[in-house]
Amino acid sequence: MGREVLAFAIKQVRASQFALFIFAIAALTRGMSFGRYDLMLGLCLAFQAWMVATRRETWAEFGCIAIFHGLGLALELYKVSHGSWSYPGDAFTKWHGVPIFSGFMYASVASYVFQANRQFDLEFSRWPKWPLVLMATGAIYLNFFLNRYFADIRWPIGALVLGIYLRCRVSFTTLPSVRRSMPMPVAFMAIGFFVWVAEHLCTFLNVWQYPDQTEGWTWVSIGKWSSWTLLTVVSVSIATEWMRRTTARQMESGSAGNNKPR
Repeated sequence: MGREVLAFAIKQVRASQFALFIFAIAALTRGMSFGRYDLMLGLCLAFQAWMVATRRETWAEFGCIAIFHGLGLALELYKVSHGSWSYPGDAFTKWHGVPIFSGFMYASVASYVFQANRQFDLEFSRWPKWPLVLMATGAIYLNFFLNRYFADIRWPIGALVLGIYLRCRVSFTTLPSVRRSMPMPVAFMAIGFFVWVAEHLCTFLNVWQYPDQTEGWTWVSIGKWSSWTLLTVVSVSIATEWMRRTTARQMESGSAGNNKPR
């Protein structure tokens, strides 16, 4: 059992390499008062280029990660403009108070999904139809924008997500001869929990601040776990749909190639 836990932990570290890189550069640049986010952006771009150049990520996966970068920036611009959190310090690459680098924090979650697929040989059973996936992810994303003007309906949306993904399971390999599985709702909550834990480190390293942290660091509210779990649903669902459709296209292309006249 201990050997399996160790193997699982090592694979998790390998799958989290982009997020761990962000933590590392955040720690190294913590004392910078100007240009910190410029340097972090440049380093993230270089790391992303390295990931593609070394084939740790494909160009197709990079396309999906770029989409997450855009979705994350849009959410950051909205939330920062309403004072939900802030980024201290000045930088050339800050736009309306939001460093462009911040999109990589969302993109690193999508990167984790792609790397976890490689490390754990993920398989999804009873994955919901794409219209249901679109409905769940769309409702989650829109609620983050509209909850300031209407009621925050994250819990009804959470119930919707539970209903859509309740029968879905993800299986994964820990050791070559050992395969485990878990319900997708449990996987969403587990990833969301670890992202919430990681948020404590990012705020401690002063990457961003919540309003109650401007006078000194404090623990991040447990309520943020639900927010990160819902964002995890968006990230995992879109990345998984992306992988499934890419695989389907490759299989169709291979079948077409095998049927060509000889």
